[in-house]
This record gives sequence, C-alpha cells and structure tokens, in this order.
Amino acid sequence: MMDSGDNMTDESGGYQAYRERSNATIATRNGPLLRVRTELIVNAEELLGHDMEDLKDATHVRNLEIQTHFVCQPPLPPFDLSCITTYLASHTNIRPLHRLVLEFTTVISIQDAINERSRHFEEKLGAEMKARDESIAELRAGVMRAFEGAFSAMEAKAGAAFDLRLNDTILAQDTRETNVQVHFHEFIHVTVPGIIEALQGTVTRRLDKSHETFDIDNTKLVKREKKMTNQVESHERKTAQAFMDEKDRRSTTFIALQEGIHTTMRTDDRQAEKKQNGMIDTIVALKSQYDEERRVREAEDAELLEKVSSAMERLHRSILDSFGEVKDMDDGRGVGMTPGDHNNGD
Repeated sequence: MMDSGDNMTDESGGYQAYRERSNATIATRNGPLLRVRTELIVNAEELLGHDMEDLKDATHVRNLEIQTHFVCQPPLPPFDLSCITTYLASHTNIRPLHRLVLEFTTVISIQDAINERSRHFEEKLGAEMKARDESIAELRAGVMRAFEGAFSAMEAKAGAAFDLRLNDTILAQDTRETNVQVHFHEFIHVTVPGIIEALQGTVTRRLDKSHETFDIDNTKLVKREKKMTNQVESHERKTAQAFMDEKDRRSTTFIALQEGIHTTMRTDDRQAEKKQNGMIDTIVALKSQYDEERRVREAEDAELLEKVSSAMERLHRSILDSFGEVKDMDDGRGVGMTPGDHNNGD
C-alpha cells in the first residue's frame, strides 16, 4: 500500500499542491491531521478507544479477582502442637534445653510453611501479570495493525478518488469547457454573422413595411388624439359653464328663500307681538278686576266684622245687665260659670 502511494505521488507531482489548494482533510502518514478527520480514521480511533476501555475494565476486574482470591484464601492449617505439648507434659524428665529446641523447631517449621505458601502465591501472581502484559501487548498490536490497515485503506481510497477526480472528472470537464468555448466562439463569430447576412434583406423589407405601417397608425392615432382633446376641452368648457350657471341659480334661489323666510318671520313676529299685547291687556284688565273685587270684598268683610263686633258688644252688655246680680250671689257655689250654665240650672 505504501509503494502504491509513493508511485502515485511520483506520477502525479501536483497531487500535494492540489490537496493544499483545495484544503483537503486527508493527512499524510505520520503527519498532523487537518481540520476534519475522515470517517474511517474516526471510526478506527473510536474502536481503539472502546477496546482500551474494555481492556482497562477487564484488568480492573482481574485485579479485584486476585485481591479477592488472596483475601478469601483459606488460612493455613494450624500446626498441631497438642502432640508436642502432650509429649512434653508426659516426659517431665526432658531437659529444659531439649524442650527449648523442640519448641524452636516447631516455630521454624510453621514459618517455613508460611514462606512456601507466600512464594507459591508470588509465582502465581507473577505468571498472571506476565500473561496480562502479553495479552495487553497482543491486543495493542492487533489494534495497531487494524488501525494501520484502516489508515492504509483510507489513504489508498482517497488517492484513488483524487486520481479519478484529477485524471477523469476534471479532465473531462476541462475538455467539455474547451469544446463549449470553441463552439461558442464559432457561434458568435461565424454562425450569427452568417444568419444576419442571410436574413438582412428580409429583415430590411420587414422593417420598411413596419415603418410605413407605424407612420399610418401614428397618423390615425394623432387624429384620434386631437379629436379626443377637442372633445375634452369642449366638455371642460361646458362643464365649467354648467357649474357657473348652477352656482348663480343656487345663489338666486337662496336669496329668494332667505327673503321668503324673513317675510314669514316678520309676519310671525307681528302676530306674536299682537297676541302678546292682547294677552297683556287681558292680564291688566283681570288684575284691575281682581283689585276691584278685592277692595269690595275687603269693605264688605270690614262691615261684617264691624257689625259682628257691635252685636257681640250689645249681647255682652245685655248679658251683664240681665245676669249680673245672680253672678254676685252665686260666687260661693262656683267660680267661672257662664250665664248659660245659670240658665241651664234655672
């Protein structure tokens, strides 16, 4: 794949320049990426990230299993000291030095067993760590091989696409553009002048005929416009005169109506004045009659009051004259009795 890429670069020297001009996003081998990464590279990078995450999780789980294995490992079987204790208790005639040697030998045996088991676990852990490192290295190598393969495939695909564009599509479009320019130049400088020369006589005759037709139509239109202008001017004059006549007629009519209204108003005012004068005279006469009647009734009322007063006075004197002694005699029986009461008692 690299050889094909080198050959492609050697054969098409303008490939790098074209890629720089078009701001391509495909980076060279071991070169910095440009603005946008291609789809295959991004997918390979994502897969590598997922694989690394899975590897990290698996390593963590394996470490937890190892720790659990160490924690949950069954303890060492206790060293049976009962036989030694029984032996030492039964043989009381053993010397103290021999007893001490036996106890030290027992402790050394226990420590050797613990060391042997620790060494076994260390060897097992070392083997597992080595297997883990080998697995990680193998996985990393596989991922790098897959990444290299994807990158090589992408580079080859991109190179093929650029070769196709540069050698086939762009070249075909350039050829088409050249042909179009040639045909356009031929059409402008050869075909069009030929058609113009061929149709010049026909166009000239049609143009002359169109000029004649235009002059005739223009004369008709001028006459029609003059006629319409005269009609409009006559209509404007007649309309202005009609407006003036209507204005004068309305002014005369308004003046006649105002005079008639004023005459009617004067007649109504005179009639109202006459009616008001008659009503005033009637009111004055009624007031005079009322005053006369009031004076007569006041005189009659005064006369009646005078007569009643004199009659009451005469009656009072008559009563006093007639019943004055009886009143003096009856002062002891009752005070304030009227002559009528005395008459009732009599």
